[in-house]
Amino acid sequence: MIFLKISNGKGYFRNEKNEFVEIDAIHKEDILRLLEVITLEDISFEMDQMEDNNLQNATHKIIYKNIYEKFLELQKNKNRFLDESEKLYKEALQRYQVDELLQ
Repeated sequence: MIFLKISNGKGYFRNEKNEFVEIDAIHKEDILRLLEVITLEDISFEMDQMEDNNLQNATHKIIYKNIYEKFLELQKNKNRFLDESEKLYKEALQRYQVDELLQ
């Protein structure tokens, strides 16, 4: 599913209502939600690739470029990120499960 797209010289992101909204209206909560989606294993997170002239709106170009590059980097390192996250919290999760069983 496409989550970042470029159309008519503007950048758009898919919001929580599954609607495309101009990228300059994105908020911290939207970025956090998209980060959650991108790390899900069963979701195909797609983005329109930036090219030299496909974004004419300067504001959209800056915002889209920064978000696109960070999300692309996360996609490339998704498995490593998930493995490291799992290792980091594995011990705490095991402890919590033991504590929960003892109650």
